[in-house]
Amino acid sequence: MDATKFNNDFMDFYKNSIKMSFDALNAFTDQSEALTENLLGTIPSFPEEGKKVASLYFKESKKGLAILRKCVESNLDLDWTSQDAPVKSLEAIEAFSKDVFKEAAAIQKEMKPLVEKATEQLPKEAKELVDFSNKVVNSGSENLQNNVTKSFESAKKTIVDISATVKKAAK
Repeated sequence: MDATKFNNDFMDFYKNSIKMSFDALNAFTDQSEALTENLLGTIPSFPEEGKKVASLYFKESKKGLAILRKCVESNLDLDWTSQDAPVKSLEAIEAFSKDVFKEAAAIQKEMKPLVEKATEQLPKEAKELVDFSNKVVNSGSENLQNNVTKSFESAKKTIVDISATVKKAAK
């Protein structure tokens, strides 16, 4: 068996394994969601906000899996022998991080009214603590996003600089 055929067969096997793993994760998530909904449905006193949070959790988990799958598959489809493969890989990971931060913002937006409803009956002091906690989490998320964005900018510049240096050395 020649090396090219072996490599192609290995990549096909690897891609199929990844696809089957994501399919299994999606099936597991679907089954977990159905089980949770059934379980919560049997508890008459369980608050509606709690059911909404569980539903939101599964909805966002599915979106997260789809985003991750897209990133992994885009990296698998790269021609790793090409000179621009590192940049293309970095761009795929950057797109993944942007999608993740976009979803995190959507989750925060959807959770806000649920948290407000859930904390209505808390004493004023406890509400202030919940608000403070939410502000800290949101601020930390914004700082993380800014740092990740700067890291990608730096990594792209570094890859371009290294690529230029390698080209000069090859001459």
